Amino acid sequence: MSFLFPLFLIALSAVSIPIIIHLFNFRRYKRVHFSNVSFLQALQQETRKRSRLRQWLILACRILTVACLAIAFAQPYLPGKNMDSKIKGDKAISIFIDNSFSMKAQGDDGQLYSMAIDMAKEIINASSGTDKIQLLTQDFEGRHQLFYTKDEALQLLDEIKPTSSTHPIAEIIQRQKDLLDKADAPIKRGYVISDFQQSTVNLEDVKNDSSSYFKLLALQPNSNANLYIDSCWFLSPELAMNTAINMTVRIWNKSNIELKNQVLNFELNGDEKLPTAFSVSPNTYVDVPISFVIRSAGYQWGRVFVDDAEITDDDDFYFSTYLPERLNILHIKGAGSTGYIDKLFTGDTYFKMTNALNGQVDFSTLSLYNFVILDELVEISGALAAELKKFTEKGGSVFVIPAAGTNITSYNTFFNSCGVNGFGGLDTANTKVGRIDKDQPYFKDVFESIPENMDVPTIKSLYTLQRGAGANDDIILITASGQPFFVKTKTEKGAIYQLCIPLQESFSNFAKNILFVPIVIKAALQSVRSGELYYTISKDNVAELNVITDDEDRVLKIRSLDDKTEFIPEQKTILNSTFLYFNNQVKTSGVYKVMQGEVQVGELAFNYSRLESDPKTMGANLQESREKLQNRIDELGLKNIGLMDANKDLIKKQITDLDQGIRLWKLFIILALVFIACEILLARFMK
Repeated sequence: MSFLFPLFLIALSAVSIPIIIHLFNFRRYKRVHFSNVSFLQALQQETRKRSRLRQWLILACRILTVACLAIAFAQPYLPGKNMDSKIKGDKAISIFIDNSFSMKAQGDDGQLYSMAIDMAKEIINASSGTDKIQLLTQDFEGRHQLFYTKDEALQLLDEIKPTSSTHPIAEIIQRQKDLLDKADAPIKRGYVISDFQQSTVNLEDVKNDSSSYFKLLALQPNSNANLYIDSCWFLSPELAMNTAINMTVRIWNKSNIELKNQVLNFELNGDEKLPTAFSVSPNTYVDVPISFVIRSAGYQWGRVFVDDAEITDDDDFYFSTYLPERLNILHIKGAGSTGYIDKLFTGDTYFKMTNALNGQVDFSTLSLYNFVILDELVEISGALAAELKKFTEKGGSVFVIPAAGTNITSYNTFFNSCGVNGFGGLDTANTKVGRIDKDQPYFKDVFESIPENMDVPTIKSLYTLQRGAGANDDIILITASGQPFFVKTKTEKGAIYQLCIPLQESFSNFAKNILFVPIVIKAALQSVRSGELYYTISKDNVAELNVITDDEDRVLKIRSLDDKTEFIPEQKTILNSTFLYFNNQVKTSGVYKVMQGEVQVGELAFNYSRLESDPKTMGANLQESREKLQNRIDELGLKNIGLMDANKDLIKKQITDLDQGIRLWKLFIILALVFIACEILLARFMK
């Protein structure tokens, strides 16, 4: 127990007054003569004992009355848990309102977001006119980093809107603490109003610091169920017009019941396609396949969506890709080039091949190509190796065909720089390509069936590969003797294909075999750089485009499909690429065009973060959530954090208890009156 005015406790010395009165208030007895007092002896002894007891009880009541009055004037109180030791003084108050999409769920008193706003208003109204108030939301906006007066804070509160942004609790509390530390006020207090989903509660990362005190107000949704689209991806890296494109959509069921006969809807470039039915078990996901055909080249965007009554902002998912009208190929020819590559790509208008002799390549144009073929170069120069490495780092693909007299050292220098296994010696043992694996993804959609007696290439000589432990290459074709024949290795963003033989007949008849065409064409098709399929809003996204912005007229702008939203992102041009930095400028999910003037040079899809798509809170109900939060706080020993009842009707009283503690002066006044009444009763009835 503590006191607001401890000097009044000096009045406790007044208890000596009834003591003095008791000691010196000697009652005089009148002497009465009796003829015989032997009959009164027992009665006198009993009366004296009762009188003495009565006197002591009256003295105790008087002492307690004076003491209670003195203590009441000293304003006693019981400090609340985590209460600031400074009861008097102005306060700096930081209020975090969780305005993420999960707060759109329904609670007992309506939408959780509306409940949070009402609670924030109660906290503001409970503050004094001299307190400084700061509002913080998931957006971490600049205007929310300042302190305001009571009226200004109420006005700012009405301007808060739901957002797709989300931050873990530890980051929120740290941001509040940093702002409170800058405030010039003796008392610093923070409030966090949220549904405290399991995915965001990381109290173990909160620093235990007594300079500021925080109260957590937990809200509970009526339902912890949600059906949402998590992601999507293409099954094959090669995309082509007028052929079936297969995509997988992952859908999560965050509930305890099985969902049957659900519908996945699909739009391609704004046109509705046939929906797909699916079912999904409780608390797991299902991968739903969809297939579609693209009839024209250019930018393509799609939207898949489900119908869910709970959290709706994660019901749809956008993606965007690009199909070039023509695929640009750079064919670098060595002295031993056989001409098979020229014949392969001649006559197909989709492939645009440019021939260049080794040593005569214009490196400045390399980024314009999707696919580079090194056709029997005796040596890969250091300059070419460096440029090809940059080319693969940006997503390009290189198809390597060695020469008859290959300089293995120069080849391996290039391979090693890209993290690819190098060539070994020349193996002259006669063999042939082994049986083709029908489950090899590279051959998907190439063969309807593979006959038992399929004619496979014969091999007279081939270069071996120096495969180390943990090699991450994909052996697509292997010889009957177990040597790799055709290998694909993914680099950072691109790929390098290694054919272990020249195309000359003295090495193999591969160039005349049925496998030659699909092997090379597949590699070319997989080289199409369609960009990122989608980006996630609120992340530090960086988009790379093969566009040059070297003056103001060529600055890139981001524009929504309906042309209603437009902004200029931060952009940097490095060599022949432009990097776009969005810095949380994208607020709404959807597809956006990248414009250079009035010419579209790119297309980007953005989706809301799925961090809060799992609606599970700390407990199955509000009481359980509060208990688990409190237990977690106690386990971590967070002395500066406590819970507050998230009932707006009780907030003002709870804040008063925080500011003033539990006031006890009324209790002591009542006790003083009780002791006075006891004294009167003792004096009146205890004769």
